[in-house]
Amino acid sequence: MELVATVSLTVTNSFGCHSTVSRPDIVKIIPALTASFTSDKRVLCLVTDAVQFSNASTGPGTLDYLWDFGDGNTSTQQSPSHVFNKKGNYSVSMKVHSSEGCTLVAQQSNALNVANYSTDIGVPSPICKDNYVNFSDNSSPRPDISVWEVDGVPQYGYGSMSYNFSVVGNHTVVLKNTYGTCPLAKTVTVSVKDLPYPTGFTSTITGKCGAPVAVNFSDATPGAVKWAWDFNYYYYNNPNITAASQAPSYTYQADGNYQVYLRVTNADGCSNSITQNVQISRPTASISAAGPGTLSSCASLLTNTFSTISSEPLTVTKWNFGDGGTSTDPNPTHTFKNNGTYTVTLNYTTQNGCTGSTSIYQFPISQPSPVTIYTTPGNPVSCKLPLTVTFGTNSSVTLATTNWVFGDGALSTDPAPTHTYAPYGHYVVVLNYVTQSGCKGSASGPVVVVDPKITALDFSMSPNPVCGSNSVTFSTTPNNYYINSWNWDFGDGGINFSTGSPSYSYSSPGTYTVKLYARNVGGCDTSMSKTIVVKPPFPRITSHINTCDGTRGLIHFTQASIQATTVTWNFGDGTTATVPGTQLTMDHTYTRTGVYSVYLTATNGSCTLTYNYPYPVNVLLKQAPLLTGSRTAVCSNTPVDIQISKLDKNPLQGDQNYNSYYYAGYYFTGTEYGDGSAFQGDRTDAGYYYRWTTTYNATMNNFRTGKKHPADHDQLWLWMPGHDQFYAPGRQGGHGWVQGHRR
Repeated sequence: MELVATVSLTVTNSFGCHSTVSRPDIVKIIPALTASFTSDKRVLCLVTDAVQFSNASTGPGTLDYLWDFGDGNTSTQQSPSHVFNKKGNYSVSMKVHSSEGCTLVAQQSNALNVANYSTDIGVPSPICKDNYVNFSDNSSPRPDISVWEVDGVPQYGYGSMSYNFSVVGNHTVVLKNTYGTCPLAKTVTVSVKDLPYPTGFTSTITGKCGAPVAVNFSDATPGAVKWAWDFNYYYYNNPNITAASQAPSYTYQADGNYQVYLRVTNADGCSNSITQNVQISRPTASISAAGPGTLSSCASLLTNTFSTISSEPLTVTKWNFGDGGTSTDPNPTHTFKNNGTYTVTLNYTTQNGCTGSTSIYQFPISQPSPVTIYTTPGNPVSCKLPLTVTFGTNSSVTLATTNWVFGDGALSTDPAPTHTYAPYGHYVVVLNYVTQSGCKGSASGPVVVVDPKITALDFSMSPNPVCGSNSVTFSTTPNNYYINSWNWDFGDGGINFSTGSPSYSYSSPGTYTVKLYARNVGGCDTSMSKTIVVKPPFPRITSHINTCDGTRGLIHFTQASIQATTVTWNFGDGTTATVPGTQLTMDHTYTRTGVYSVYLTATNGSCTLTYNYPYPVNVLLKQAPLLTGSRTAVCSNTPVDIQISKLDKNPLQGDQNYNSYYYAGYYFTGTEYGDGSAFQGDRTDAGYYYRWTTTYNATMNNFRTGKKHPADHDQLWLWMPGHDQFYAPGRQGGHGWVQGHRR
């Protein structure tokens, strides 16, 4: 269908004055001319095959055509058939001309292939049994379908084919290609060669005393013509080839267990490998002692006998005992002073002439005391005077003399004395003795304890009286090791068992009886009691509740102080309030977002106490964020960068990833236009949809178009949780608009 168009011209001078003139229907618009065609074949199997072209061109007026087949021939038919008669790739074009004067040329995107293809196989060499080899597809051009076959069995392969022949001899490999609808196959016969089979190589170590030592290797694999050796092979690394002869020699510089790798190759070029172990070691010897040693009668000397354990007989032994003594005896006995540690060293020569050394330590021996003391009674402890104790000895040797020291100034030489303790105290008994062989020693007996009743026990309390829950310190006299048990009862149900000087805080006013029960090491008990006066007040904040009214800074507090005449609130923001103690509630309005510590000070007479409320007060005021946009008038598909700023950080929001309040920031619950309909466009941000603190940046796109006139625009509204108003670009705490133009 033909169309006509109206043309307008507007002229503006340098003063900004302008004038417009229009001419209707002065331009005639005719339908477009199109040129296209198809062919019934893309690949021709024979040069004598004909290809049929189908013309799909359209346009105004009468159309005529000129075909160029790329082989020097042309045609003016609308949809011609053509035979090329020669192999090759031909690019066909068609020129379309309209009687309205328009001309257009269509060109085939891919040239026609006229029997111009080949199938060929790249054959690897050599092909060895039990080895994967790759056959390459050297066909031209790339076929539409390829199928490989080995000995008549289809194989998977795209392009090249990898195959492992398990049988020696001739095999048939076929590559069947299809070009379009034209099949063409290639068949090759390949010869698979056998591998050499190593039977194991020999390794002869030329020395008997370990590294450094040369090892002679020799291989006798049938049919091998090439050798590759790695004398220190690691399974996870490629072999490090350092020798290529049939019988190489290699010198190892250190003892150890080595893996030797050998790869052999036969005349057909096929290879196989083997690994064997070579152990390089020297004769070993170690020293064995008969035991820890034997002490002399007074434990001043230590005697021990030494022998050797070796991998081959020793012909020379030279001992050094570390104290200046030496020996060449194979199994020497030596006496040491029992006052130190000695290094015993053996230098040796084996029957094959190998030398070496080894050593051990000879440690001193602590001789157990031959004497212990026992008493009757077995536990000499009493809280009454006098205390009589009989002492005796258990000894593995005969004691020639005994000298007893009873710890209270008294002495005795009786072998089994009886002694009476008169004064109170703790006494350590010591026995100094000489054995029948002249060895001297000493032994200590059990501690003798004589401890009286705790008749002088007393305790004090500070302060007394005490204001409210202030700490009271209790101190006992005496407070020493004679008393080993305390039991406190503070009169209000509180108790303590751990110390003679505890601290305690009361939770209610009143007069309380404090009782102390004590026991000394002799098992004697005593008790006493005193009274303490606990004065009020007892301040306590019980709760706080945030409100969502107004600025959201109003916090409702409750308190349950005991017997407070007045209470003073410190709200943590620099303000305080003093009210009667009977006023159990208090409202306070915070003017800034933040976390506040609240204190309550209570007064009754001369007592004033302050309570530190253990729960932080988190205040997040009602926000007035600023939402700005990079544009105020856009086309529907023009992106707009937006930013929401001027927000306080939520005091509850944590900064640690695994904190339970990490995501307690701001987020969107909805985006709408001003008429209440949902925004269906796109909003992309930096990935913090679920967590942002004080500033949010995003890009919005695909707006709904509004009316052309600026006064009738669409508005964009963004919902935020915790706010009862909307936000749109352009204003703080209110709304603005984004105008969308139709295009």
